[in-house]
Amino acid sequence: MPILEGKNLTRAFGGLIALKEVNLEVQPHEILGIIGPNGAGKTTCFNVLTGFYPPTSGDVFFDGRRSLPPPWKNGPSWEWSGPFSIRAFSRN
Repeated sequence: MPILEGKNLTRAFGGLIALKEVNLEVQPHEILGIIGPNGAGKTTCFNVLTGFYPPTSGDVFFDGRRSLPPPWKNGPSWEWSGPFSIRAFSRN
């Protein structure tokens, strides 16, 4: 059973489709790399898998459970601890 799974992940930013129906499985203790040219969607894929961006469509599963996006907060910073720890900061 995969520890991390993306099923039919699509992420669009307005009219730009950054990911289209991506399927991915990571098995326990497996190390996975994603390679591709600039603009191929590598960072977007990572951000969708970690919950930084919610997918436009598709699902992310961690340890067999559907992983929901973190609760978004309005303000200069937020922190979320889930399957992955994420901290984001912005400057005013």
